[in-house]
Amino acid sequence: MCGRLSDKVPSALGKRIVVFRAFSFSGGTFMDTELLAVSIVGMKLFSLSYLTGWIDMCFSSYFTALEHPARSLITSFFGTLVFPIAFLFILSPIWKLNGVWLTSVFSCTASAILTIILAITMKHKKEIKSEET
Repeated sequence: MCGRLSDKVPSALGKRIVVFRAFSFSGGTFMDTELLAVSIVGMKLFSLSYLTGWIDMCFSSYFTALEHPARSLITSFFGTLVFPIAFLFILSPIWKLNGVWLTSVFSCTASAILTIILAITMKHKKEIKSEET
């Protein structure tokens, strides 16, 4: 199976895994409560990206299916490279570690807005094929 376990588990189970890892890294005792607190805050902030993170992926496939490869490429390129890097450089100096967690939220939202604009401005080609007799 491909992918990480944390991509497939619900939030409650994910928190238990973080608690277990914090427990095991601290030598079996809960001495590192700061790691646990930072991890839980990070998961809460990052989980907001799931609200809009699917939009650019779905529309990229939609644009490809409708034979609009340029729109599909723009959507994929901005959603996976341009927006995440840009927001990482913008947000991390402002909010430090929370800015790193929020990078995904902001980049997914910006990518969703760009994708919706591309979808609205798309002109549908209606081709009528004439029947040859």
